[in-house]
Amino acid sequence: MKVTGNVLLFLSFFTPLIVAGPVRRTTDTCGDPSLAVTFIQGFSRSLTAHNVNFRADFVNANTQNTGDVEYEFQGEMFRAWKTPQVNTVPLFRMGSDTLASDIILATSTTTDPPTVPGFPVNFGLIGYVYATQICDSVPLFQVSLASRTDHWVTTDASERDALVSFGWADEGTVAFVLPPYSKQPEVYKGSNECRSCRESDKLRQLSDGLPAKCRLEDFKTNPDINTLRP
Repeated sequence: MKVTGNVLLFLSFFTPLIVAGPVRRTTDTCGDPSLAVTFIQGFSRSLTAHNVNFRADFVNANTQNTGDVEYEFQGEMFRAWKTPQVNTVPLFRMGSDTLASDIILATSTTTDPPTVPGFPVNFGLIGYVYATQICDSVPLFQVSLASRTDHWVTTDASERDALVSFGWADEGTVAFVLPPYSKQPEVYKGSNECRSCRESDKLRQLSDGLPAKCRLEDFKTNPDINTLRP
C-alpha cells in the first residue's frame, strides 16, 4: 500500500514517531520557477562599475550606445521574475549619480523606489524577488569596494568571502532569489527520496510520489535513477 503525506510509525513498545511529509511548491506560496529569467552582471571599464540586467539589455546598450560605456559579461548571477509573483517584492537598481558609475540593488515594499542614502538615482525596477528565504531561494549577497566606488552581487558565499578578504565590504543580503542554472545541484542517488536536479520548465513527479524538477534527459542518462520514470 502506498502512503504519502505524514506517516505515523510505531517503534518498539509502540512509541510513536511522526515523520513529516515533503514540503511542496504550491501556487499560493511560491513564484513559478518556469517563468524566472536569468540576470547577468556586467562590468564597464570606463566607469569602473558593475551593473545587473538581462542579457538582451546589455547587448542592446553595447550596440546602441554612442559613448564610451560598454559592458563586459561577467556571468549569470541569479534568476528572478520580470513580473510580480506571489510573495515577491520589487527589486530596483539605484545609482550614486546619473552616469551609473556606482549601482546597487535594493528592494522595496511598494512599486516606488526605496530610499538608499548615497544612491538617490533610480535606474528602474528590474525584477521581482523574495524578501525572505522561501521556496528553494538562496541569499543574494552584495559587497562594495569604496576606493573604486563599485558594487558586486553574488549567490556564492565563498565568492563573497574571497572579495571581503581582498578588502571589499560585506553589505549583507539584498534579497532571496533562485540560483543560476550553473549552480543547480545534480541528481542524487536513492530511489525513495525526493531528488534535486537541474530545473526545467515542467514540474515532474517521480514514481514514489515525491516532486522534483528534472529534465527528461536526466532520467534517460543517469544510471543512478534508472528505476524512476517521470
